[in-house]
Amino acid sequence: MKVTNTVNSQLQGINQKKSDKLDKLGNKTDKEISKADFSSSSEVALSERARDAKKAKEIAKNSSPEIDEAKVAKFQKLIDSGNYKVDAKKVADKLVDENLMNSLASDGE
Repeated sequence: MKVTNTVNSQLQGINQKKSDKLDKLGNKTDKEISKADFSSSSEVALSERARDAKKAKEIAKNSSPEIDEAKVAKFQKLIDSGNYKVDAKKVADKLVDENLMNSLASDGE
């Protein structure tokens, strides 16, 4: 059985590709380097949860410029520690109330 260091040779290949790409870019400034210069780069795919979080953050930012950072930090700490408890009855009551209000509003149209 022959033992070789394939990881080292793979790393050398990767480093050579990076070096070749940098040589192609030459002395371009950051502003001159286009997206096309790195078209073969790795892609980042956001999960659905990450996209939802981003969307929620944008909505919150656009709808209410005043954010109580202390309150956000308090709830974030509770959530992270697993100590945030949701009152399911209150949530259900609120959903039913909103549904009734929406159906009454649509009946009046």
